[in-house]
Amino acid sequence: MWLVAGGAVFAGAAAAAAGAAWAGRCAREARARAMKAAAGADAAEDAVAVAFACEGVAARVLGFIRACGRHVRESGGMEIGRSEPGSNGALAGLGSRARDKVRKALVHAGMADVPANACGEAAWRLAVMAAAAGALVGFVVSPAMAAFLGMAAAIAGAWAPWWALSRERRGRAGALARELPEMLEVIALGMRSGLTFDRSFLLYPEYFGTPFAGACAAAADRWSLGLATREEALTELAASYDSPLFARTVSGILQSLRRGTSLVQDLELAAEESRKQFRAAKEEVVAKAPVKMMLPIGTLILPAMLLFVLGPVLLELIGGF
Repeated sequence: MWLVAGGAVFAGAAAAAAGAAWAGRCAREARARAMKAAAGADAAEDAVAVAFACEGVAARVLGFIRACGRHVRESGGMEIGRSEPGSNGALAGLGSRARDKVRKALVHAGMADVPANACGEAAWRLAVMAAAAGALVGFVVSPAMAAFLGMAAAIAGAWAPWWALSRERRGRAGALARELPEMLEVIALGMRSGLTFDRSFLLYPEYFGTPFAGACAAAADRWSLGLATREEALTELAASYDSPLFARTVSGILQSLRRGTSLVQDLELAAEESRKQFRAAKEEVVAKAPVKMMLPIGTLILPAMLLFVLGPVLLELIGGF
């Protein structure tokens, strides 16, 4: 009995220590990310973050979606933007609203060149592969465990493409919120120096190497080569990000260019507004950190402490009876 009590005490102490260390680490990382983001991350940190994301599970799932998109196009599935109810794609049975939602998610994730059917294709393929892997692992224990793990893995595999798209969308929106004030200020600075809007717009991708700068350079190339008008290129650039502020800013820029009014002051005001919104969003993340820490505290630390304190007492009471 004392051996069992000692084991329970040791397990409780170990779980409490692990939970406390993990909670403290999460809190420190959350505060550090918020402080760095509020102060403005440099290009080296952005490169490290992008490299880390490319090695993660979400990047692999996004790559699988792209591969499924190529398979859909090669097999005669519907083309980009041609989601018809009678097509051969995996989303053929869905309504137009669901297809539009998938298309919007792909655009916001920076995958506008991928057919909408690729998501459904990737979902069922990942579900089948994950179910097979889960059932194979669970069969080592029992047939019931194989069925349970297979079902759980199938659900996780079917959900993986939507999770990866949502994660990529949030990441691109966060990067835009961090980089938008710099872009607007660079354009305003160029126009104050006597440059045109087109030349000032190219200053940002010329001196910055972020993914958003690459998207700006691609948009500038489109209207400089005559593939689209400046209004169309900027509108598509704004639509590729899930940012109402960016959409309003681009709309204001285009309106000023059409009317020929002064744009420098509007750009500086928009940069200040976007910086305030970014800082407010990071302060909100910091404010929510204590509330989120209640989950590891309630699930790891508190049960372990109760086991550590009350475990020996309960064992003695049970032994007394």
